This record gives sequence, structure tokens and C-alpha cells, in this order.
Amino acid sequence: MPTMTSDGLDHHFSLSNIPFGIASVDQDDIKHTPQCVTRIHDKVVFLDLLSSANVFNSIHNLATVFQQSTLNDFAELPKDVHRAVRKTLQDLFRRSDAVASLPRGAVLPAQIVKQHLPFRITDFTDFSVSLEHNYRAGELILGKRFLAPGFLHFPLGYAGRASSILVSGTPIKRPLGQFVASRNEEGEAEVVMAPSKALDYELEVGVIVGKPVPHGARLMAADADDHIFGFVLVNDWSGEFMAFLHSFK
Repeated sequence: MPTMTSDGLDHHFSLSNIPFGIASVDQDDIKHTPQCVTRIHDKVVFLDLLSSANVFNSIHNLATVFQQSTLNDFAELPKDVHRAVRKTLQDLFRRSDAVASLPRGAVLPAQIVKQHLPFRITDFTDFSVSLEHNYRAGELILGKRFLAPGFLHFPLGYAGRASSILVSGTPIKRPLGQFVASRNEEGEAEVVMAPSKALDYELEVGVIVGKPVPHGARLMAADADDHIFGFVLVNDWSGEFMAFLHSFK
């Protein structure tokens, strides 16, 4: 296997972290289809190979869950299972002798693996929670400093396009959109559809709901911890739809 240089992110992945993701490897001497992994320092750990080595024997309900190409099945398991998997991994990687005895290909350099979208995403709700952000949105839409009346009383959210969520590193095409290209002397607008002239981007926190909520049921804030599997960073890119609305105020 060729010598690899660090990607500079090792310090984010100490034994106190133990994140989960989906990755694959396609090397001449080793190949893994997309499956469940974690990362520790500069290494990616393929969890199904650990499972086949009986690392998780004391944990019930795992079965073939780490063979899956998404984390959905694992995320739906109870929180005590997630905690047990993390503790098992922490105990294992504190012992160099135990790590050395793992199956070939179970622990690989992060630089040779390919990341994949970790979840099969069936729904995506975007919440607007920043006070200043909401004031700015009011200015864009109405041309004046404005706060939606309900903002201080309940979360403001809207359905996003789940199919547009992509894994980090995916090339992004400038989206097509409608906008005002010009106005004639009478003030009539010429609306065209073309690649957006402006893009808005926001760094957001994504919350992964692992344990499903039954159809028609509501999830109360007091019960949220039982359903939240984890958190991710989301780069939210938007076209100039807001500018289009503002032009018609």
C-alpha cells in the first residue's frame, strides 16, 4: 500500500469522538463496497470486519447492520446500543495488540477511502432559528426590517428538497432560476430563466433523526434525545429566489 500523507484532520477524530459514516475502498489489493465505518485519528475502521472478528459479540441487535450501505438501520437502534458500540471501539483502540490482530483491511488510511452519503434521506426540514437571519430575510422579501410574528413562539421550518442533499466533495452546478433581466420604460419586467447570477451559502448544523416517529405522531422536545442519532455540518446553497421575490415587492 502506498505511503499516505495526513489530511490534517486527525485531531478531530480522537477516541472521544467516534463518528459514524459510510465509505468504500477500491484499491488493487483491497476492495470494500459502501458500508458502515468510523474514523479514529487518520484511520477509517470498517465495522463489519470488526463484527466478523467477534468484536461486538456482547452487543445485541447488531446482526448484519454494519453491512448496510446506509446508517439508517444502525441509527434506528436504541441509544444504549450506540453507546455500547462506541465504548467497545474506545476500549479496543486503547490496546495496540488488539488492533494488530484485526482482520486485514479492517483499518485503512483515511486518504484511500471514498465517502458516501451516510443516510437514505426521506425528509428534510430546514429551520430558521437565528434572530438576525430572520430580520435579514424580512428585508430581502419586504424591503424593510421585519420579523415573522410567530418567530418568538414556535420554530419556523419548511420542507427542503431531500434529493438535493449530497456528500461533501460533490461538484455543484449553478442552479437555474427565474429572475428579472430588465425592465422597459413602462416598468414591465422581462423575466428569464437562466443560471443564477448570485448564490447564497450558509453553514448550518444538521440534526439526524435516527429513531423514526410514527406517521401522524408528534415528537415532543422532552423526547428528542431518544430520537436524535447525531449531528453533521451542512453547507446550504441557495439560488437567488429571494432576490426574485424582492424585485416584485
